[in-house]
Amino acid sequence: MLFRSALKRLDVRRLSLATYDARGFRHVAPGLDADCDTHVLFLGDSFTDGLWVEDDETFASRFGALSRGQGGAKVCPVNAGVDGYGPPEETYILETYFAAAGNPRLVFLQLFPNDIVEDYGPVFDGTLPGLDARWTRLFSFLARAADFCRTHGAELVLVVMPDKTQFDSPGTRTHYQDRVRAFADDAHIRQTDLYEAFRARAGDVYWSWDPHLTPEGHAVVADALYRATADRLRPIAR
Repeated sequence: MLFRSALKRLDVRRLSLATYDARGFRHVAPGLDADCDTHVLFLGDSFTDGLWVEDDETFASRFGALSRGQGGAKVCPVNAGVDGYGPPEETYILETYFAAAGNPRLVFLQLFPNDIVEDYGPVFDGTLPGLDARWTRLFSFLARAADFCRTHGAELVLVVMPDKTQFDSPGTRTHYQDRVRAFADDAHIRQTDLYEAFRARAGDVYWSWDPHLTPEGHAVVADALYRATADRLRPIAR
């Protein structure tokens, strides 16, 4: 009775069900995990995992549905996003579970400013002490992930997730998005900056009470990623 009474007093803003397989990978929408032409692996943190949305609302699920519906390729998305992970853990997942994830043709690795430092506010003005060393460490893992993908017949795509405060301070892109872009260009790694895709719909993309994405936000991400990589998703000739 005490538990039920406590539940009634809660101010619940959002309830969602998240389910996971034996490897800890989040389930995708039914029908997107079978009859595959190719697999696509999604690595990232809570944005990729899909905090506050259902299994079939994550951008991994939506990407698989778009690929099958528009491109004709039977894509099986594998959502290996984990709340709190960064490039060191994501590189480990890539190297350890690549075969178990179906030897994916595409690997999306989602970045967020807290990959540089947990309290990431000072990243945006470029004044954090030791910032260059933190970027160097981050880029070393991204280069390692890209090399692994190339060696195994896959392509790494960096997904640059903006923080919602950046739409009021676009100059912060100099110290985050532009720095990732310069690295990616030098390293010949494909990257997708979601800032422009979000800018037109900033009011719909994020929860008002949380920094994560709404179902509409996940749909925007899936569309942007599909348009950026459709050339890699043509059905394989049998």
